[in-house]
Amino acid sequence: MVDDKKLTPEEIAVITETWLMVGDSVEMAIDLYNRLFYLHPSIRPLFKENIQLQARKFTAHIGYVVTHLNEWSRIQPDINELGQRHTGYEVKTAHYEYVGDALIFALQRHLKGKWNEQVELAWIKFYRLVANQMMGSHHHPN
Repeated sequence: MVDDKKLTPEEIAVITETWLMVGDSVEMAIDLYNRLFYLHPSIRPLFKENIQLQARKFTAHIGYVVTHLNEWSRIQPDINELGQRHTGYEVKTAHYEYVGDALIFALQRHLKGKWNEQVELAWIKFYRLVANQMMGSHHHPN
């Protein structure tokens, strides 16, 4: 039986390896936000900061989690706190799905020839784990 509550060592390796290829790319995160706002323009007002600054913050947060994937229990409180902050920004549960879709789009675009089904499935699982941890019990469903 597959454990959807944690990543396998192989998935961690895939995520770590591919993040090393794009993690320093503010352009990748900007592509994520451009895709997000194109598909869901109604959430654009939730983002008050300059998108380049927002992109740097996003990549820093993802990078932190990727770097500590083997220490999941240690970083859970940090992810919870980030989720609580997002609740204060009026982020809804559906918004996490939108961001996840935009992240997969941007990663696929920037990883190009390295993108395959294994990479996609690992990133989807990673994102769901992080998003679910962030949402906890303090997010609005809509």
